[in-house]
Formats: sequence, C-alpha cells, structure tokens
Amino acid sequence: MIKSKNESRGVIFFIIITMILVIGCASGSTGKYKLSNEVRKTFISFQILPDHNYYYSGPIDRPEGILAVHKSYTLTSADLWWKADADSKQLKYWVDEMRKNISRPPYGYNILTPDGKQIGVLYTPWDQGILKMQGEHQVSIGPPSRDAERMRAPRLRR
Repeated sequence: MIKSKNESRGVIFFIIITMILVIGCASGSTGKYKLSNEVRKTFISFQILPDHNYYYSGPIDRPEGILAVHKSYTLTSADLWWKADADSKQLKYWVDEMRKNISRPPYGYNILTPDGKQIGVLYTPWDQGILKMQGEHQVSIGPPSRDAERMRAPRLRR
C-alpha cells in the first residue's frame, strides 16, 4: 500500500510538472535571431532602415547594441533600451565607437518571428538578449549580454 501512494505521488508530480511546462510554452513564443552579413553591412554603411524605430543599449556615447524594430511592432521591453531618433550621422558615431572601444567585432542579426518573418535587426558584439513574441505585433527583446562564460564569436554559414 505504501508503494502505491509513492507511485501515485510520482505520477501526480509528473503531471503537474508537464502541465506547468505546457502552459509556460504556450504563453508566448520565442522569435529567432539569424546571423546576417547583410545586416552587418547595412550598419557599417550607416544606412537607416525606413519604417523602423531605433534603440540602443548602454551609454549613448558607447552603445553595446543597436536595435531597429519595424514600426508595425511594439517593443514591450522598451524600458531596457533607449529610444533614439537615429540618422546616418548618429548611426556612424555609434558604429565607429562600438568598433573602436569593444575588443570583439560587432555582428549583424535579423530578428525573426517564430514563422520566419523579419521584424527588425540587431548589431552587437555581445550575445543577443532574450527574444519573445508577446502578441501579434508585440515583441520583447532583452539587451545584449556580456556573460563572460558564453562569450564566443558566432559563425557565418557559407
């Protein structure tokens, strides 16, 4: 009889954990970052993307990440980024400072929805922040991470 109670508790515990995982996964979907040499070239040529809102992470004179999100999407994590009215001159300053003051080279990334639709771009030498879709046109993007244990250069596919 005692063995049955322990088995029942184990089954109940398994069901509860499974339900928590299913509910947690269903509450929001994760977007994707895709390493892109084209995005990197866009930033190093100081091109402003039309219909995008620009944000930066870190100090304005030495940003650690530059983010451009299409205007049809709301950045719900805007409290983690500084919004900026970027123009080519501002973008040139940021890119030059980032390349000059950070030992790792910055990389360009497309920001994609779970179904592969591009909603923005990111330029940073650090690991990308957590990316989560929070509604049809809402996205939460965490700032780049300097986590030393994960510092690695991404690899471009050829």
